[in-house]
Parts: sequence; structure tokens; C-alpha cells
Amino acid sequence: MKPLVPPKGYGIIDSVSFSPDGKQLASAGEDCTIKLWNFETKVTKILEGHSGRIKSVRFSPDSQMLASAGWDNTIKLWDVKTGKGIDILLGHRQWVNSISFSRDGQWLASASDDSTVKLWNVTTHGASKAITSLIGHNDEVYSVSFSPDSEMLASAAWDGTIKLWYVKTGREIKTISTGGDPRIKSVSFSPNGQRLAAGGFDNVITLWDVATGHAIPFPNEGAYLIQRVSFSPNGRWLADASWDQSIRVYDVSTEKLHMPPLRQHEAGISDMSFSPDSTTIASASADHTIKLWNVATGHVINTLKGHSAGVKSVSFSPDGQQLASASDDQTIKLWDVATGQVINTLKGHKGYSVVSFSPNGSWLASGSNNRVILWDVKILSNLTLEDLRARGCKWVSGYLNNSVNESDHHLCDCIGTARSTRDH
Repeated sequence: MKPLVPPKGYGIIDSVSFSPDGKQLASAGEDCTIKLWNFETKVTKILEGHSGRIKSVRFSPDSQMLASAGWDNTIKLWDVKTGKGIDILLGHRQWVNSISFSRDGQWLASASDDSTVKLWNVTTHGASKAITSLIGHNDEVYSVSFSPDSEMLASAAWDGTIKLWYVKTGREIKTISTGGDPRIKSVSFSPNGQRLAAGGFDNVITLWDVATGHAIPFPNEGAYLIQRVSFSPNGRWLADASWDQSIRVYDVSTEKLHMPPLRQHEAGISDMSFSPDSTTIASASADHTIKLWNVATGHVINTLKGHSAGVKSVSFSPDGQQLASASDDQTIKLWDVATGQVINTLKGHKGYSVVSFSPNGSWLASGSNNRVILWDVKILSNLTLEDLRARGCKWVSGYLNNSVNESDHHLCDCIGTARSTRDH
């Protein structure tokens, strides 16, 4: 199989985003450019225009537009089909940290170091002139999130507050103060839009009842270095995974722990993910294993062993049948969820990496500090590791034969480049 690898840039990749239709992926970061990959045509466009590091890229809900923002204080809108710039949104006076499209595609929200949130109408050109500035925070704003119905916007800042705004009028609805460490890094609505979750550096998850404005601090005392917080797809559960080797599952309706903390790992937990049907949690740990948990009972369904170092990232496929994991052993593994068996082991990254499936499940993206690789899931599910190595060597055979480095000429001699019988 030939994985898709973008033209080499330099520096750290800060943001990666799949298009909602699953046909394209955008990545951006320290080199001030955007790589836009089309899975169907295998063409990669390089979008240039930013003069500073790019911190956030997001596709519009219809996958036709891409927005990018960063340290040049601007937001740029791009036509995904042509790769041409549509508009430059000016107004922020300092770095732009994050951007988010409303689900109806009408609005783009931006959060900035200038302590403001801006709403841009992106349905017409000249959007830079049609903005609403949401003023009220007293420090850097790091996260913005639209409600599922696109009627409200939540913002979180390092002044220790979360604010809820009406999108159409820009009027502030409510402000809550989290207490403790004021640096709030992330805020997100539940799938049904009835709750708002926020988290920061104080290891406290706060839930906000959107209808009443009531802030609900969840009982996660004792949690140490929370690594991941996530709502289940059905909105019933909220779970966190922390470095104290535990997972806590909360019942959103009762605002209480669903069960005692889940403790079976022998080292800290780096990541967790709900299955698409909300019945299973996968947890990745520094103990080199992945555990699959039954959300209803808290019992361990299976322990996936195979990595030789800590596991950093896990992601379910959209149909829930496969699980991808990335480890400090510099491998990515694709697992069969039902059997717990490894389908394939992939190599291509050095050091820390993360994994995520495309919305349609056709592609698996793996990313490290300065590299993103795309893998065809259908082919991965039918190839052995030796098949992949042979195909990879065939792919780079031209480079190896013509490399100026004499030692490169024989890198694949021990693997062989004969075509796999699976190709016939």
C-alpha cells in the first residue's frame, strides 16, 4: 500500500482537520503553510498566504470552504476545490488561537489573545466587514464552541470564566467563574446541546446546565493530570481519563459518578475514546496496553497487548469495528475490536504520534510533530506487515536506486520488492 505523505515542510504541525465528507484533510503549523490533501485525486495543494504560525484549520460543514488562523492575527478563507483564497478576515489585534464553524455553516467564530471573540458571517464575500465582536473576557481566549443548533456560542478564557452568547445578537447570556486555576483550555457542548463542559489546568471538570445557567462541578477530586475529557456520542455519559491510572464516567442526567473510578491500568492513562454506539470506552496507557471497557458495567472487555512502549492515542473507526492506536514504540496498530487481534502494524513516525479516522472511515490519519501520513483502511485490513513493507519498498525503489547516499541503495535488500500475491 502507498500511504499519502505531504510534501515535506518544517517544524511542528499544530492543527489537522478532516473535511466532513471525508474526502480531504488539511494540516498546518509552524511553517506558515497549509497542506490540503484530496484522497480521491491523490493531489496535495499547498496554500500559502499566512505570515505567521498557523494554529487552527477547520472545514465548513459542507466541506467547500477551509478557514485558517494563527499568529499573524488574521483568518483566511479558502476555496477547497481550487485552493484559492476567498477572503482575509481582519480585526484581531493579537494571535488567533482557535476557530470554529457553526453547524449551519453561516458563522465562523474566532478566539484571540486580544481577549475578544469575533463572529464572522461567512455566507457572503466581504465577510471581514460583517463581524460582531464579543467583548467581556479579561484575558486570552483559547476556545470557542457552537451549540448543535447554532443558536449559542461558548467561549473559554484564561481569566477563569466561561461565557455563553447569543449568536444572532452577540448578547452575553451568562458568565460562570470556575475558581481554582483560571487557565481554561477547552469548552464543548454536549451532543444534545443541554450541557456545556469545560476543563483546564486545575483537574476539575465543570458542567454547565445551558437552560438554567447552573454550574455543576463534577466529583473528580483526586484526579491527577486529566488527559482527556469526552462526551459519549449519545450525550448520556461524560468521561475523563487521568494520569492517576483511572477513568471516571459520569451520568450527565444525574450529575453523579456512574460507578467508582475504573482502575485496571498499571500506569497513567494518556487518552480515551468512546465507541460510536457509546457502549465501550477504549483507554491508552503508559503500561503499553489498551483496555476496552463496558460503559454500563465498568468491566474490562479485553486488554489489547502488542505495543512495546506507552500508548499515546486511540481512535475508533466510525462503524466501531476497528480501533487504531499510536505508541511511543513508533508504531501504529490497527485492531479488530471484536477479537482484540492486531490487523496491521504501521511504521513511519519517529516519536510521539496521534491517530484519527476520517468521517467515512476510509482513511486513517497518523500525525507526529512534523509529519502526517494517511493510510487506506480497506487495504490495511487486507495486508500483512510484510505486504506493506514490500509495497513501500517498491514505491521508493526509484529514490533508493538513484540516491546520492550509497548506503541507501540496499535498504530494502532484506525485504524484497516482489509484488504481493494479494495484488493479483
